[in-house]
Amino acid sequence: MNAHHQTEKWLFYGACDLYFSFHSEELVFDYHSAFFAIMALEKHLKGCLIYSKSNEFEGLTEKESFLRAVDIAKSYGHDFPRMATEVEKFLPGGAFSKVLDRSHDTYLGRELIKVLRDSYMETRYPTKDHVSMSFPVGEKNIYYNPLSSSGFHHFIQASCNAIVEGIDEGINVNKLLRNVKDQYKHLEPFGRFQNMYAKGKWS
Repeated sequence: MNAHHQTEKWLFYGACDLYFSFHSEELVFDYHSAFFAIMALEKHLKGCLIYSKSNEFEGLTEKESFLRAVDIAKSYGHDFPRMATEVEKFLPGGAFSKVLDRSHDTYLGRELIKVLRDSYMETRYPTKDHVSMSFPVGEKNIYYNPLSSSGFHHFIQASCNAIVEGIDEGINVNKLLRNVKDQYKHLEPFGRFQNMYAKGKWS
């Protein structure tokens, strides 16, 4: 049993989270949408990291392979900077670096990756501190809130796409996308989702 099947499993769950976030992208659901977007990126990052450790799966049974993938994923917790650093080094051609270095509707990818753990906490629980405090407007006590911004979602969507495209030769992308499509094709926004996620790879 190799790591590819486990990678596809994590990417499938990530793609489902990303679709739900996309489907719910209305202002009244801003934090719900942001939470599932964060979960989508975390599962894509962990899927890629599982794939990067393929040598650790040689000779394992299906159950052992599943447990090894879970252990790898758990070892990173919600440490997004660490995961991003390792994925950045692993993916060919600097694909992930380009996403991190780019501005996404005024928010730099490298700034957003630093606050994703706190973003996870803020969108999940009542918190004393807010992510917006890291993004001052320039006037006293006024801040930008990336969690309610399109740039936050564009960054996560671009990150997930970079990961899928970076490892697509080693996994069964057609199977992955077919499974996602079978689950959501009856929903009106799904056609627009296909134009955003893994564009050009759907059959």
